[in-house]
Amino acid sequence: MRKKLIFICLISLLVIVSTFYFLNQLNNNATAQQQLTSSKEVEEIQLKMEQMNKSKVFNQITDKLTANNYKILGSTAIQYNVENGWVFIIDIPKVNRDATKEEEIKTISKEVLDKSELSKYNFSVKVLPKNIQN
Repeated sequence: MRKKLIFICLISLLVIVSTFYFLNQLNNNATAQQQLTSSKEVEEIQLKMEQMNKSKVFNQITDKLTANNYKILGSTAIQYNVENGWVFIIDIPKVNRDATKEEEIKTISKEVLDKSELSKYNFSVKVLPKNIQN
């Protein structure tokens, strides 16, 4: 009777260990698949950014804003994140900050983006006031 009990315990232990091993393998496979998907997404985003950087649309936006007497700092950028998608960032001087002008800058920038070849990316525009260093 005692031998049967020991045998049953060993079999049970073997089943439990095998189950944990199997679950661990499933988890590792899921993690590897997630990393593969993430790296493909990163490559696609990098490719799109390279294409965007070759575009003259961002220079057109800067030119149009400066022609309308908006003070724009030279460091404009594009950004991508999962929550917001593509964002065009415009740096402006923090001095004499005006919310109305910031909205006008966003509107003008969005109009140029919507009429460009980059309209398919559905950009949002973000205005960032920056301190000017002398």
